[in-house]
Amino acid sequence: MKFLFTGLTAASFLVRNLGEGSLKMRHHYLGGQGTKPLAVALKENTVCEEIDLSDNYVEGDGASALAKMLKENMFIVNLNISNNFMRSIGAHAFAEMLEVNTTLKTLSLQGNQLSDNDALRLSEALRANMSLSVLDLSHNNFGELGGVYLGNGIAGNIGLADIDLSWNGIREKGALSIAKALQKNSSLETLDLSWNGLGHTGGIAIAQALRVNKSLRVLDISNNRLTTEAGKKLGQAIGKNEALETLLVSIDMMHCSLLITCNYQMGMNPIGYEGVDAMLKGVATNPSLKLIGIEVSQTAFTQTGTSGQTPYESYTCIWCPYTQHITAKE
Repeated sequence: MKFLFTGLTAASFLVRNLGEGSLKMRHHYLGGQGTKPLAVALKENTVCEEIDLSDNYVEGDGASALAKMLKENMFIVNLNISNNFMRSIGAHAFAEMLEVNTTLKTLSLQGNQLSDNDALRLSEALRANMSLSVLDLSHNNFGELGGVYLGNGIAGNIGLADIDLSWNGIREKGALSIAKALQKNSSLETLDLSWNGLGHTGGIAIAQALRVNKSLRVLDISNNRLTTEAGKKLGQAIGKNEALETLLVSIDMMHCSLLITCNYQMGMNPIGYEGVDAMLKGVATNPSLKLIGIEVSQTAFTQTGTSGQTPYESYTCIWCPYTQHITAKE
């Protein structure tokens, strides 16, 4: 009863403050019951355009109430409902809403324990919705099959400009499906696939897609266990691609014989010296690429000609091809 009372009190506060254009109430444990009166009030509201209800434990019932409201409210543009344990009940309700809503532009469903079956329902919604511009599906439970479904959804969508699929488990066939989608999709400009384990097959498929894709501007493929061969293919593709402006990739160069041989944490992108060389050659011949970022979690380095090792702290290395400068930030 204590938690229920807390949720209803928070919801009452929100209802009294709906006259503002932006409504932010994070980490207040609204719960499903506390979210329902808010959804009722928002149904007729014509002022509030941006809502942030992240980390409120709204669960499936609360998410369903919000989705039902969004079928009728045509004024809300941005919604953050991340980290709310909405699971399948909420995911299916939001997918149904996306098939009819034409005003929502930004939606975050990050960290909601969504599964492959939920990805199937969301992919169907993506093929029907042409108005959503930004979608965050990071930190969920999508696996290989989920990647296949989402790839199909992206391929059939012409409105999405930015999608975040990081911190899932999209591998093999899932990576192939998303790569195939990039060959068809002409609206997507930003794609985050970091921390998915794309691997050898996925890396090569993404490289092939980059040879064809003409819309992608920002690509993050950090921490995906990319191989040397994948690095080579990516380098060749980067040299041919005329649209990409920012590439983020972490590299495991443990076995490279350079002036400074870096010992990175495993599980990143062990593309080796040949892969690095190919990527840098591709960058050098790409007139559109403005920034390549290498996230480094470094434990030691060995200078050529010496046997000693000196500890390093973690930092991020940013190389700008345009200025030929490298910037390291802790």
